[in-house]
Amino acid sequence: MVADKHSIGGLPGNRVTPIVVAIVASYGITIPKTSTRAVTSAAGTADTFEVLTSVSHTSEEIKKIVKKVGACLMWGANDVAPADDKILSVVYQLGMELYTKMVISIMAKKVAMGITHLILDIPFGPTAKVTNLKDAKEISRLFLFLAKKFHIKLKVLIRHTVMGPIGKGIGPALEARDILRVLQQKRERPLDLEEKSVWLTANLLELVGKAKKGTGQYLAYKALTNGTAWEKMKQIIKAQGGVPTDSEKIKIGKLKYNIISHKNGRIVEVHNKNLVEVCRLLGAPAQKTAGIYFHKMINEPVKKGDVLFTLRTNSALHLETAKNILNKIWIYKIK
Repeated sequence: MVADKHSIGGLPGNRVTPIVVAIVASYGITIPKTSTRAVTSAAGTADTFEVLTSVSHTSEEIKKIVKKVGACLMWGANDVAPADDKILSVVYQLGMELYTKMVISIMAKKVAMGITHLILDIPFGPTAKVTNLKDAKEISRLFLFLAKKFHIKLKVLIRHTVMGPIGKGIGPALEARDILRVLQQKRERPLDLEEKSVWLTANLLELVGKAKKGTGQYLAYKALTNGTAWEKMKQIIKAQGGVPTDSEKIKIGKLKYNIISHKNGRIVEVHNKNLVEVCRLLGAPAQKTAGIYFHKMINEPVKKGDVLFTLRTNSALHLETAKNILNKIWIYKIK
């Protein structure tokens, strides 16, 4: 039995995968995770996890790592699915991805890694990668068709997204810090990221039969609160060539600029695509320390003068470019 979880993506942040892998693996379930780098986003799972350890290994090295610690978090490249790698090299240059190509690419990796049980997360919303329920259902149909062909037990989770990111950090280093804050149960951890990670983990634990229906959430929270998930993550980081660290020691962009609220109100919407555009102008994902950190989230009340979010980068030119574009596009809607 080999488990896996995959999110279609499209939401900034939303870096649930490393948390899910750590919790699931802490229960002795094999979960070899391959992930792509960012195509159109501020960071992919591979870009983020590379802040903590190496994500580029051959298939033989991956086998040794998984045999040793029961899990891995890899960039799905090298010789794992070579035909798909050639297609991806073109996609990265185009900066776009068709749904059919996306499904094939994801399932190629799952089949190559010998996955038997898979949870698929398809968030949809106006500013997400999948914008409507009709497309979400069509993508689900394609995945279910291929899963049946390759004898993979698949559960698809479709839900409408909140109008904003998940987690407070957007960009590789800031997202890596969020991940460790959840695993290390820090007071300032993003609770929305923790809650979604637990929800996905619960579904996967129940799918593989580790938990009875309705009890997966309890087991997921237990692994976080008793420290076993963080212990497993340290094993994974070491096995892939990294050194485990405290969340607050992760280096983020030295140059910063605060965006201030000019009125009182409540945050009703965050424009995800504009948010990603600004993060990329700051240098993410190529510059791993670049990105945006949110101080205020959806539905939170704000007062005039409150810091809404902070731009982070190591490049003065990138910072000025991002500040200029913010005069033309919006990220927050406050009413």
